[in-house]
Amino acid sequence: VISWTTDEPGTSKVEYGSTTPTTGGSSITYTASTTRDVILTKKHSITLKNLQSKTKYNFRALSDDVSDNRGLSGNFTFTTDKIPASLVPDPTITKVAVTAVRSSSAKIEWKTNIPATSQIIFGGGTEDLTESTLEATTLTTTHSMTLTDLLPKTKYFFSVVSRNIAETATSSEVGTFQTPSLEIQQLVVVARPDA
Repeated sequence: VISWTTDEPGTSKVEYGSTTPTTGGSSITYTASTTRDVILTKKHSITLKNLQSKTKYNFRALSDDVSDNRGLSGNFTFTTDKIPASLVPDPTITKVAVTAVRSSSAKIEWKTNIPATSQIIFGGGTEDLTESTLEATTLTTTHSMTLTDLLPKTKYFFSVVSRNIAETATSSEVGTFQTPSLEIQQLVVVARPDA
């Protein structure tokens, strides 16, 4: 909620954005704005909705008097809180599948019931899931990651992990896959006959 006062009755509007405003000359550009409240008042209050959690926002307040003289505040900032875990359901992981296994890589796909992050933990035994991919922080319901630098002809154990917007994590049951032997390609030299 953004509140401010003016020395005479005016309209109410807020311009805001989650990125640092760019300055060109004396003007600042914001990426979003509220609808102008045309009721003239000295005490103003505007609620910003549908904001991202854990995000820093820049904003300024605008008021126009009855003669359309505009008053502008300076730039201010606020940072939204993390969404409480109680307000967001836990991710449910389904359809885990190893879709492509090579001698040194494996592609793993899965789905979640709500948008969530993507990560895979893996290792050489069920009690040895000591390696992990970097967490892909883009929230999505369809997940796909590729493990690389694997050893050929080796059995791997893995579990996929997805985190919701409140950072509550869910892990799948442990699965397995085996990388095949190293692929050896034979070069065949084809002679080109003289014309």
